[in-house]
Amino acid sequence: MAEWVLSFESPKAVYESEVTGFHLCRELRALGVDCVVGAVSKMIKPAADRKRKTDRLDAQFLAKQLAIGEVAEVHVPDEGCETARDLPRALADARNDVCAAKQRLSKFLLRHGFCYPRKDESGKPLGTWTRAHWNGSTPVGGASFLRFYFCCDWGSLAYLEFRVGYREHCGRAAWLRTPCTKARA
Repeated sequence: MAEWVLSFESPKAVYESEVTGFHLCRELRALGVDCVVGAVSKMIKPAADRKRKTDRLDAQFLAKQLAIGEVAEVHVPDEGCETARDLPRALADARNDVCAAKQRLSKFLLRHGFCYPRKDESGKPLGTWTRAHWNGSTPVGGASFLRFYFCCDWGSLAYLEFRVGYREHCGRAAWLRTPCTKARA
């Protein structure tokens, strides 16, 4: 692709901001290509084109916008800043994985007649997922129980390790001084 792009005289490129990130833009810029990432949602599109959405039409629209200089550009962060932006997303995903695993296990146990009815002196239910909860649990369902249990255990361990790594990364504040945080200010 690099050979093809560099075969043009003063090449320019534009693409939509999307989930693929900014790697392509950084690579093209490293080759000397004038590349921008456009926020299509901030560009005015003709009413007739709003209902039709194909890759070809989107590419034509972006090329026209680039030609007339009307691309609403998105800030392209460096790799360190992009990594820092990915950390909270990944941490939230890990937390959601643990919650889903615990939900599956608790419903599995409920289907097999196991519930945790313990209450304190005032009648308030005691918390689940505590040592007392697990000391009272008995394995049911054989291999199925073990699979659900290990998913919870492994997920919780991975989440805790991820949190420690996240805190360590945030403690090294070098990425806080990158252009992405300056752009927000």
